[in-house]
Amino acid sequence: MLRYGAMLIRLMVLALLLSGPVSHAGPSAPPELDIRYLQTQALRAPVEFFASAGDDPLPEADFAPLTEAEVHQLMAEGGRTFWLRVRLRNDDPTEPRSWVLRHQSPQIDRLTAFLLDEQGEPQRTRLTDRQPFHQRPLDYRTLALVHTTPAGSYTDVYLRLGYDRPGIASLDFTLSTEARFQSHARTEYYGFGAYFGMMLTLVLVTLALAWLLRQWNYLYLGLLLLGAALAWAMNSGLAFQFLWPEAVVWHNEGVHLVYLMGAACAIQFSRGFLKTPLLFPRSDRILLGAQLVLVAGAVAWLAGFYRPVFWLSHGALVALVVLAVLGYGAYRKGETFARWYLAAWLCYAYSLLVCLPGSGAALLAGGMPPLQFAQWLGALQALLLLMALSERLLGWDRERRQALRLANQDALTGLGNRRVMPEALDNFRNAFERTGLPVYLILIDLDHFRAINDSYGREAGDAVLQALAGLLTRICRPDDVCVRYGGGEFAILLQAPDQEVALDVANRIRREFAETPTRHHNRPITHTLTAGLTTVCSTAACIAGNQAIQEAAAALSEAKQAGRNRCQVFSGNAGSKPAQAWLPGSKP
Repeated sequence: MLRYGAMLIRLMVLALLLSGPVSHAGPSAPPELDIRYLQTQALRAPVEFFASAGDDPLPEADFAPLTEAEVHQLMAEGGRTFWLRVRLRNDDPTEPRSWVLRHQSPQIDRLTAFLLDEQGEPQRTRLTDRQPFHQRPLDYRTLALVHTTPAGSYTDVYLRLGYDRPGIASLDFTLSTEARFQSHARTEYYGFGAYFGMMLTLVLVTLALAWLLRQWNYLYLGLLLLGAALAWAMNSGLAFQFLWPEAVVWHNEGVHLVYLMGAACAIQFSRGFLKTPLLFPRSDRILLGAQLVLVAGAVAWLAGFYRPVFWLSHGALVALVVLAVLGYGAYRKGETFARWYLAAWLCYAYSLLVCLPGSGAALLAGGMPPLQFAQWLGALQALLLLMALSERLLGWDRERRQALRLANQDALTGLGNRRVMPEALDNFRNAFERTGLPVYLILIDLDHFRAINDSYGREAGDAVLQALAGLLTRICRPDDVCVRYGGGEFAILLQAPDQEVALDVANRIRREFAETPTRHHNRPITHTLTAGLTTVCSTAACIAGNQAIQEAAAALSEAKQAGRNRCQVFSGNAGSKPAQAWLPGSKP
């Protein structure tokens, strides 16, 4: 009887501490939870909960078991209050049990814990994320408190959670021993360190590439990744703990501004990456309008309109899923690099589902908490976006090389054109320095090529040029360079052991060309060529490119004067002075 009376007195004292919310404090006790062998345990049934509007009285009969489905409560409006109650019983007759109760979410407007030991005085602890971080009883990223239940006794725990803003109210608490709490915190912070270390590395890499390559898309991607990392730091409570422990308003409201700016960067990156002004002009105008709305939302945030910005920022996060559709459309239009972009935004869409309570999307998390799983999905998205942009730039480089190759290629014969010669001469000089093998230049001119065009037509002349180009390709080695200067003029750069070998190559080309008429419309076209040879690099010296061309042209001019269909080596005598020589592109 005395025990029953003592319990009634304690419940009456607890009702006074609650300052009015409990209207029926009768003798019934909260459901019990044995903590004698406690390690780590989520607060679920038999723990009970109750939801009320504001500070309405708390009818004890309306408490219900807190099941997994009830842990997250969707609130269309703020001003809701939630109650949890449980009796933590320590049946160990000799050892008291110290435990830590922590909430999984870093953002709770108000949390009040009422603790009543069997033989102790009632205690009330008020926690909130709307006060500086140093005022928290535990140095931890989310709201947490520590208490000790005496041996062979119990502690009645009543928790009152108040939310002023709409959204999802989390009733997710974890109970653990102090040792397990410290161990969990260390492991958790190591994981956060790995994630943020990787994200900051990716940010620095993208910003460095933006600077080195002068590519704005890398800048937008870097800002997007920076915004994602900052948003996760704020949502996890780490930013409040380590970066701005005194900035209470920024901790509670700043993440919505980060959402807006991150969404704007994502759209700008996508517009440039997917070339939406060209591929999807109508969608591009919609994206541009969305960016203007996001900027207007940022201005509204600066003006203190936090509630509309809350809805706008969360709507923007959901709307970004549409970028996956644009990525698929770009892929269908032949932009193969968009497949990585599509995979990245599908990964993002899945991370949103993981964050949505009751969706079941976290089944693949392998026991990892949903928010941490979504965080690593965000890291995977960042890697996929970087891969997509890298493949896009590699594609640009291939296109540039292809354009350069076409610009340096003769369209008719497939050989290089005169633009190739300066670089080819430099390459051969470098090869001579490495190998010591002399370098030679052969200039070739078709004999009476204008007469062939006049007699057989230009198509026949083109066929003759193609036949000579094929002959050069067949006789010359892969390391040799063959170019067409224009008209019937060709040049060959090659390395050979001596001048006789180079001259033999020129004569072989001359003989085979003369002995193999070109057939055009079943008509044979006979033709010959004349060639001039000079030494570009030898043990004596390396001459400049212009001088080499002039010397070879002088030798060619001398061969023409001697009757054509022959090869001539530059001798440097008065009859073949470079200043008087025929040059490629001129008329003999």
